[in-house]
This record gives sequence, structure tokens and C-alpha cells, in this order.
Amino acid sequence: MTVQLPDAAPKPSDIETCAAALSAGGPALRALSTDRIVRALCQAAERLQGRDALARSTREHLLGTTHLSAEMIEWGLATTLASVEPKRLLSLAAACDPRGAPARLVAVVLAGNLFSACVRALLLPLLSAAPVLVKTSARDPVLAIALKQALDDADPEVGQHLAVFAFERTEASALQALVAQAEAISVYGSDAAVAAVAGRLRGDQRLIEHGHGLSAAYVCAESLRDATAMHLVVQRLALDVAAYDQHGCLSPHFVLVQAGGHADAEDFARALGEWGLPELQAILPRGKLDLAAHAAELQWRGSAAARGTLHASSQAGASWEGRHQLRSSPGYRNIGVYEVANITEAATRLAVFGTHLKALGVAGTPAHMAAVASVFSGPRPPRISR
Repeated sequence: MTVQLPDAAPKPSDIETCAAALSAGGPALRALSTDRIVRALCQAAERLQGRDALARSTREHLLGTTHLSAEMIEWGLATTLASVEPKRLLSLAAACDPRGAPARLVAVVLAGNLFSACVRALLLPLLSAAPVLVKTSARDPVLAIALKQALDDADPEVGQHLAVFAFERTEASALQALVAQAEAISVYGSDAAVAAVAGRLRGDQRLIEHGHGLSAAYVCAESLRDATAMHLVVQRLALDVAAYDQHGCLSPHFVLVQAGGHADAEDFARALGEWGLPELQAILPRGKLDLAAHAAELQWRGSAAARGTLHASSQAGASWEGRHQLRSSPGYRNIGVYEVANITEAATRLAVFGTHLKALGVAGTPAHMAAVASVFSGPRPPRISR
């Protein structure tokens, strides 16, 4: 079996019929045990990690839709699908809200920037015993469709509660059909994608927004206490930058380095650009850039050289920009490094991004991470992680 990609956009009437069938099948899904659902999901993920025809076809198609290297695609599949394991899924299922019944139908609108993001987005509703109707990006529907096929084979009674359609956001009638019967709608992607869905909802429908986002890193001075410690931090941050060629909302676009460590921000930028990122090129090569991406990279690098010092190769770049105003990079493994006095200053400088700041990776001890978390407040503070 190979991945069965659609050859035409779906008709709105087909989506409406599918949505009605999924809603009607909710009681059957809720009658299944959590253990059975978890087992089916794990079997589907395990199959896509293998080397049968479906798994091979998935990799071949992803090479054409993601513009990532084969090595990066393999890394993304391995790290994502390995997280689909019984203990973790049972923990997620146990965390589902016990106070009310699952939604009759959850609609999920996926973004097209990160091929593996569909896995968690599809599995979470099923773990809460809610049928799932999914819209993938028309330009990259591969993994969502492959996961659906693998789930159907693993356990058809579980698989029948997940449906996947691929079409453009501009297909207004199809989008309306997707959300019309859903109780909850989870939207990933740009703010424009969220707005396109929000304008179609009734007051009794719940919108779960995952709009445009970017992330940053904060390096505590203590984490650069000596050359060995700095080497480790540079290696870890380089992987965060290289992952998916910086396409995801969890990809850092700037690093704020606290002054006072064994190395300063300029030293850190030099290490990141001269060996941290280049070393990864041999293991996880960067994908090919189109002309627009090349132009964006060249423009960013030109500004970086004017604002400070640029340490770049043909495949990655790190700029030391001192205390200049923060600016996001074009991605493609380019990142700015800035100096700050402490986390309070870092938080003040990051505040300009508001709720678009999705995550802040911290190099430091658990006590440092707790201190960092304490300075961020608001309804949607960034996720703080190592």
C-alpha cells in the first residue's frame, strides 16, 4: 500500500456528508476502551516508522512537498512518531477534561509549515473520544493522510472516526462545510488562517487558536561558566535552530545571552555560526531554498553584517547584533544573537511579540527556568522549556 493522495479538491457536499457520519458515530467511539484507541494509534505510528510500502511512500512524497532533506525528514518522523507510545498516550488521555462529555465532532485545520505537526493535532481529539474531521494544507497533506491509512489498517473501528481532506484555505465552501457541524474547531497556522475560520463560526462553537508564532532562546550566564558548558549549550541550540530548517513556531529566531558568563554574546554567536550549525550540516543537511527564500536570506544577512558581525556559511548563519532591536530571521537556519543584562531585560525586549511568542528555550538550571517563568504573565505566556 502507498499513500493515496487526492487528485482533486473535495466537494463541499462530500465534507458535509462525512461530518454528519462522524458525528453520528461518536457513541461508537466513546464505547471503545482507551486502551484500544491507544493501541491502534501506537500501531499506526509504529508502521510509519518502518520500511513497508506505506512508510517508504510517505518518505518519498515528503521529499517533494516539504523541501527538507531526506535526513531531516527521517529525523522528524523518528522524533515525532517515537512519542506515540502507550505510557505517554495514556497520560494524555487521563488529562482530558472529566467534567463533560467529549465534543460530538472536532474540526482541525492544519498549517502547512511543519509536516509532523499533524500527529499530535489528530491524536489528541481521538484520545478524548471525539471524532475528528481534518483539513490539511493542500501543498503538504502527506503525513496526515498516511497516518489515517495506517490507522484504518491497524484498527478500522478506530480509524473510521478520523477523516482527512486536503484543500486550499481559499476554498470557502469547503471550509464552511468543514466547520459547520463541529462543536470545537482547532486552527493551526497564520493569523489569517485563524481569522478565515473565526468568521464562519456560530456563538455556540469553540475556537481553539494556534495562530502565527515564533520562539526565542535565553542563555543564562551560569550556563556559560566554562568552555565545556558553552560547547554543550551551543550544540543544543544549534539543533533547535536546524530542526525542520527553522520552519516551526517552536523554532528560535533569536538568542538572548546574559552578560557575565565565561563567554559573551559575541563569542556565542561566533561558536554557533562557525561550528555549532555547520557541524549539523553533515548529519542533518539543510533542504533546498527557492529564489524567494534565497532573497530573504541574503537581505537578512546583509542587515546582520551592517548591525554587528555575521558568522555564516552557505547553509547557516549566526549574527551578533549586540543590543540592537530584536528582529526575526527568515528561517533556513539563520539566527540573531543579542546581549541582555538579565531575564527582566530579556522579557521586556520580547514583550513586543506578545502572544506570538510561543516558546522560550532556557539554558540554565531548573531554578533559572522557574525564575524565567515568573517574569512572563498574561493569558498566553510562552512555553518555557530546556
